[in-house]
Amino acid sequence: MTRILTLLAAGLMLAAESASPAAWRLPSDPSPDSVSGPLCAEPPAAATASPDPTADAAPEHSDGGYDFYTFDRALRQAIHFSDDRYREGDTIVLRVEFRLGDDRRVSAVTLRDSSGDGTLDDKVLKRLVESSAWSSAISSGSKHLQLCWRLVRDDSGQLRAEDRKIYGRADSMPRFEGGGALCLRKWLRDRMGEVRKPVTLAWSFVVEKDGSLSDVRFDPETPGELSARVMEALPSLPRFVPGRSHGDAVRVRLGDVMTFGMAPDAAESLRPAVESAADPAQEKVAAAERSRSDAKPSSQAAEEREKPEFCGGGLRTFRTWVIRSVRYPRGMSQIGQTGRVTVSFVVDRRGAVTDLKTLQSSHKLFERAVLRAMQQSPRWTPAVCQGWLVEVRYTLPIHFSLSH
Repeated sequence: MTRILTLLAAGLMLAAESASPAAWRLPSDPSPDSVSGPLCAEPPAAATASPDPTADAAPEHSDGGYDFYTFDRALRQAIHFSDDRYREGDTIVLRVEFRLGDDRRVSAVTLRDSSGDGTLDDKVLKRLVESSAWSSAISSGSKHLQLCWRLVRDDSGQLRAEDRKIYGRADSMPRFEGGGALCLRKWLRDRMGEVRKPVTLAWSFVVEKDGSLSDVRFDPETPGELSARVMEALPSLPRFVPGRSHGDAVRVRLGDVMTFGMAPDAAESLRPAVESAADPAQEKVAAAERSRSDAKPSSQAAEEREKPEFCGGGLRTFRTWVIRSVRYPRGMSQIGQTGRVTVSFVVDRRGAVTDLKTLQSSHKLFERAVLRAMQQSPRWTPAVCQGWLVEVRYTLPIHFSLSH
């Protein structure tokens, strides 16, 4: 009798936040997340894969339907704030989960984090339930919408909501002196002067809507002396051209990893070199992916190169690695117990798998098996968006089942 671990990887989605729910539901609530195709492996056998999931990225708006940004903007334009309840400068944060059906319409809405104003919460939930069809660029299934607003006064003196969310990507990413991270690196090297021994700077910052910088953060591994020198140089930093989504200026967090004390090549690569795992099976899958990518139109291939890469391949390669690494807990297999774990993780600007979160787990033993494997993941090659290293969050459902 052979026991088979089956990993069912559905499309990627935004991470869920646990909270006490308050729900609006339409008469027909769709079934739980469906799976486009299973990944089955009997270690160490090879796996077959379903189509690639998609990463959480900047909203798209290609066919006239709502996406996350345009729905947020529609809400800000439609909801009015009275002076007897709100004041200029107030901040409103609200998180909502909703289900999007195959017909591109919302079928259920659940409040995850209240704004603190029940009347406002109800307005948002009601408008989401009644919203028209969403864009085909937004996949069906469970979705999460976060609103982050600050109240300002318009030209007529009325309070209105201004978007204060910090995005990881935008339709048009911020630009620095006509370029991206490489231009910023050159500016920093010119201002920092001589650095005797190689030292790595890993940092991030928010480009505000006016092109200024805020919320500068340094990786804990960045030497304090280096971060202090960078902070001394920043007051003379020219302003960025801010990022934009659907024509609106938005706040965008950028970051970079660079090394001082080494002469950069004339054609310095933005992505750091990442060693591939010495796994012939993975290399075979990666080679097949590269072959498929080379056969695609150049515009599509260029878009794919901006995605994170895993051991020379893509998400199929990572799935293969997950299948080989996750082991069915012995105690659960002996009693024939099945289950499901859904995890969320970030591929950061260094290519590391970080911010691992369990979104759903049917048993602690299954959860530990998945997290243990994910924590041992080799580094990815990080994603690049319009000249900037960017973080990408994925959600991966994993189903444990036994076949005889």
